[in-house]
Amino acid sequence: MSIAGSKKSATSSYMSDQHRQKLIMIKEREDLKGQLITKFLAKYGKRRRLSFIEKEVNNVLNTLPLTEENLRKLDERIGQGSSIAPSASRIESQEGKSIISGISVRTGASQGRMSDKPPESVKSISYMSGASRLSETTAKEIDQKSTVSSVSKISSEALPSDKDEWAVILEYNQAVYREEERKRLERERQQKLSLKRELDRQIEEKKQKEAQERQELQQYIEVQAHNLNDFDQKEAEKARLMKEKILYEKSLRDKQMKDLKRMRRQREKEEKNTDVAMVKRLQEEYKQELQALKNKRIEETHQRKKMLEENLAAKQRQREREELDRLEDIKLQKAHEAMLEKIEQDRLDELRKREERVQTFLNNNANAVLQQQDQMNKDDDRALLQHYMDTIDYDQDEQNRLKARDKEQKKEMRKILEEQMKIKDAKKKREKDVQVRQAQVWKKEYNDFLQMENEEKMKREQLVQMYKDELKQQIKEKKEKDLARMDVIERALNKPLLKQVIETTAPIPEAKLGKR
Repeated sequence: MSIAGSKKSATSSYMSDQHRQKLIMIKEREDLKGQLITKFLAKYGKRRRLSFIEKEVNNVLNTLPLTEENLRKLDERIGQGSSIAPSASRIESQEGKSIISGISVRTGASQGRMSDKPPESVKSISYMSGASRLSETTAKEIDQKSTVSSVSKISSEALPSDKDEWAVILEYNQAVYREEERKRLERERQQKLSLKRELDRQIEEKKQKEAQERQELQQYIEVQAHNLNDFDQKEAEKARLMKEKILYEKSLRDKQMKDLKRMRRQREKEEKNTDVAMVKRLQEEYKQELQALKNKRIEETHQRKKMLEENLAAKQRQREREELDRLEDIKLQKAHEAMLEKIEQDRLDELRKREERVQTFLNNNANAVLQQQDQMNKDDDRALLQHYMDTIDYDQDEQNRLKARDKEQKKEMRKILEEQMKIKDAKKKREKDVQVRQAQVWKKEYNDFLQMENEEKMKREQLVQMYKDELKQQIKEKKEKDLARMDVIERALNKPLLKQVIETTAPIPEAKLGKR
């Protein structure tokens, strides 16, 4: 649809330009024709007819190229063409001869009186236009024939015998003068009628020409309006296509922005989920390690307690066993003493010293055993305390090691998080830079589009203003042409015609003389 409209508008524009060039060429040709006719009328207007000059000029303009040689030949042809003025003068001289042939010679005074009043028809001839000279010549020939016949009729009459010849001549001259005056008035009437017909014809031609010019102007205005309408339609179509393109690009950009936002949100969500999962995993690992450490500590505490309890139980059992051994030893000793007393009851006296020595030895051995057991218990307690202190030191070292490892893990985690934050910030910065550049590109495209729209709008306004100014100038020229006054050359050429019009509307004094 848009291609057909553009072809149609291009054809209309081409036709309008061709029609405009044709009108300009016709106008230039008519102006040149008018200038040539005006020039030749000013040069040969007294000896050549207007129709003859127009015909020669039209023949040259229609058949030959406009060169200096052709213009010179045209000037020579118009200068050598048939003349109206000499034939008219010959007819007037023949008329004068025919009139004078029937009249006798007058005195110088009478001839002077006759020559003082030249016929008005001779005066009016000099003011006639070239277009009415043919009708004037025809009317003159008719009047001359009637005058010759009238003079012949008057001269054929017999003169009365009781009158003077001069009186007869005077009466004859008066009769001839009255007849000539009547014929002159008739000729003037015919001339006025022919002039009126000529003016009516010229007015009709002018009206037809004006109607044709109005029609051409209306066609030109319609063509220009059609061109403007096509141009507006093309501009509207172009604006619509541009608007659709902008909307389409905007929708693409919006879709792209939505996709970017969605992808960014999804990526941020994934990163957030990853970070949360990592933090959760680290927290879980930390909790597991803390729980493992706590369980280990609890287990070690239980083990230490169990060891202490076992040691205490062993010590208690050792004490009980030692106490039982001691009691058993005491019991054995008592049994042995009882046995000794029973066996050597009678020998108590003799063996008292020996018993004392044995009792002393047994007592000494019991103290050594007790001292040795106490020393062993002290060694066990010292070893248990050392083991407990070593366990506490090991737990402290392990705790310090775990704290150091947690600290290192935290530092590593912080470093990883800082690197991730730096990467994220750099990524955000890059995305922001990309968005800023994209916004700058879109802004530049928008500014370029606005500038292009403004330029196209200014071009359209300038074109419309040019068409308006051209139409206004054409209308103004048309009005000025319709209302223009005559210039000096036109006034000089139309002076006889204007004078005839003035004489036609004014009263004719010769008519009163003819009536007398």
